[in-house]
Amino acid sequence: MKTNDLKKGDIVAISGGYKAEIMDNKKGNIRLIKTFYKAEIMDNKKGNIRLIKTFPPLYEEIGSIYAWQISWIVSNKNGEVLNEKIELTPAQEKARKKIADSLRYF
Repeated sequence: MKTNDLKKGDIVAISGGYKAEIMDNKKGNIRLIKTFYKAEIMDNKKGNIRLIKTFPPLYEEIGSIYAWQISWIVSNKNGEVLNEKIELTPAQEKARKKIADSLRYF
């Protein structure tokens, strides 16, 4: 699946291991997302209450992301599980390389 095929409401995995929801229907190099941070269970209890540690602290964040920071689509907005790798368009691959080359000197 190409990054341009992602629709608002799709759940994706982004660099850093986080899940995020696509918040726009745009095409191109920059997309708007809402992140969901991962959590680790810190106890072995059973029942309604569990101790968890979140990475970073528990909150949601909305912001822009480069298309090449999206690793794969987890599920679409209908809840259908896809687990499909994301591919860049040739124009996005060219932009990724250009930005990576310009940051090499910092």
